[in-house]
Amino acid sequence: MNCEQQKYIGWEAVQTPIPRLRIGTDEGEHFLIPWHMISLIKADLSLKMVELHTVSGLLFSIVSRESLQSLLSHLQVECVRAVFPADGVKIELRTPEVSGISE
Repeated sequence: MNCEQQKYIGWEAVQTPIPRLRIGTDEGEHFLIPWHMISLIKADLSLKMVELHTVSGLLFSIVSRESLQSLLSHLQVECVRAVFPADGVKIELRTPEVSGISE
């Protein structure tokens, strides 16, 4: 498998799909989530916020000062290795009830 990485502010991409996504939060928590556990990827119109919903009810909110279009494109083809907090990129673990989404 080709695991050549490309680093961006707040995330890393790979050339070929990988089986899991690593997510780090602002609180210092780290999650390793298999792609088949991601049930929904949602972005706002400005593409400065992306939400990752999991089948187990976890909700990760990624907010950036810059557009997350490139991250969203790589998420669509499962070629993101890791997402982590960085300058201008905030990642929070939220519950669906807090975000106004009920399942």
